[in-house]
Formats: sequence, C-alpha cells, structure tokens
Amino acid sequence: MSVPASPKVVQLFLHVLRARAWIAGAFLLLAAAGIYGALRVPDDPAIDRLIVANDPSRSPRAISIVCFPRARKRSSCSKHRIP
Repeated sequence: MSVPASPKVVQLFLHVLRARAWIAGAFLLLAAAGIYGALRVPDDPAIDRLIVANDPSRSPRAISIVCFPRARKRSSCSKHRIP
C-alpha cells in the first residue's frame, strides 16, 4: 500500500532520517551547554539588599503601613481583642 506524497516531501523526510545522528548530537551538545550555563548562575540572595537594616523608615512595619494604610487600624484593634 503506497501513500501518495510529493517527491520533495519524501526526499526531505529521507534527508532528516539520514541526519538523525547529527541532530541528536547537536541536541546533546546544546543540552550540555545549557546545563553548564545553569550551574554557573551565582547564588544571589538579593532580597537581603532590598531593605537597609538600619533605616527605620524601611522596616517591614513601615513598608506595610505605606502599602496597606487601612491595615494599621485593624492591627491596632486586633491587639486589644478579647479572645
């Protein structure tokens, strides 16, 4: 049983089949380069540099009040809440 196909498509398919070793080799080479590059990414704890430790206006509490001004009222009320 033959399937009708363009001779150019068949030739392209056969060419890809013949080049499968080169394709697999290129894939392995690029995968190895990607793994090597991923392992060379430095471990950078950048979150430590976002807040200056000695600056009181940059404390987590001050930042949360700026971002969520209504939360300040709730937090002051929640301190005196009866259990």
